[in-house]
Amino acid sequence: MAAIPREEIRFKINPKLGSLGPQVQYSKIMDLVLDKANREIILPVIQRSVTIASRTTKELILKDYALESDNNTITRSAHLMVGTLAGSLAHVTCKEPLRVALYSNLRNLIQNLMSGSETIEQLIHTLINDNLDLGCAIIEVVATRQVAS
Repeated sequence: MAAIPREEIRFKINPKLGSLGPQVQYSKIMDLVLDKANREIILPVIQRSVTIASRTTKELILKDYALESDNNTITRSAHLMVGTLAGSLAHVTCKEPLRVALYSNLRNLIQNLMSGSETIEQLIHTLINDNLDLGCAIIEVVATRQVAS
């Protein structure tokens, strides 16, 4: 999660989980789990998204800027378009793999800390549902920045 400074990442911790443990504990757990899950899925998601975005951008630029004579305009437009497309594609395509990776990593970590399978399942699903979009947004930022570099 190096694309976004860790201190800027704010996990959503449902207040109802307070009866199961302190919110700070859940934030630390989510930080570890989200980092590990992102590392597991990010490379193939970004590679696929950048490849598709590059090919799509090439076709769109060739079509939309066929009569444009200023190469700087074409280049700026292509860079902006490929970054935006890659980020959006990464955001959409990472959701399910990220959910699976989060579930697996969270389950492994929380099982060692708590007992009671029903409580664990409820906790896992709540944490994942509340923070899945954050994980997708991080991957989107990484994909967009990957194209820019």
